[in-house]
Amino acid sequence: MRYTNKQILKITYPVLISLLMEHMIGLTDTAYLGRVGEVELGASALAGVYYLVIYMLGFGFSVGAQVLMARRNGEGEYKRIGEVFTQGGLFLFLLAAVAFLLLLGRQGPAEPNVPRRPQLFGQTLHTVSDHRA
Repeated sequence: MRYTNKQILKITYPVLISLLMEHMIGLTDTAYLGRVGEVELGASALAGVYYLVIYMLGFGFSVGAQVLMARRNGEGEYKRIGEVFTQGGLFLFLLAAVAFLLLLGRQGPAEPNVPRRPQLFGQTLHTVSDHRA
């Protein structure tokens, strides 16, 4: 059976959008925190690298599980697809739990001169209105 480009794009489109969203997060962080300060922008960039590594680790394992499930489907072993799904889901859950526990207490103390949310929100609105005028 030959597949058309339209059929292939229909399948790959959600994956493409999810990967694009990862980069949009970094873009919006840069646009927002670039107005706040250099230190905040640098902290966001460093945190973004860690986030991307953890995200890609989970994404890679989930793609691997999808390949195994597709193989079982092609072999006609439909009952074994559930085993792969359960094992993959359990592994990813445990990976997330370990990452959560490792990162739980890693937040440093807040600096006293960093503006709180209402002040930061007001500064952002003021900056946006200045640029529109």
